[in-house]
Amino acid sequence: MNGNISAAIMNIDKAISNYKSFGKNCYQGLLNDMSCLKAQLSFLDGKDTIAYEIYKKLYAANSKQADVKSKLDYLKIKLGMDVIAPSITLINPQVDGTEAAPSL
Repeated sequence: MNGNISAAIMNIDKAISNYKSFGKNCYQGLLNDMSCLKAQLSFLDGKDTIAYEIYKKLYAANSKQADVKSKLDYLKIKLGMDVIAPSITLINPQVDGTEAAPSL
């Protein structure tokens, strides 16, 4: 099946090249659709880093795509990237000897 996926990705790349040379004014959503398909096929082929980069470009172009955002977040977790910065809560703050500790 990987051969079929690789062939499909190559065909999508050719279609994107033809589309770019033709002009982007005709079908505005076509490039987005082809890129989404390429990202999904890359993901199915086990090329998570490539899929992540494509989804990242798609989300940068249009941040209102909730499905692209969810796939991007999933790939961040799968690739070991931070999705949400950790929060740190100080329970017993340490102070130096010159200042009094704040009273609660």
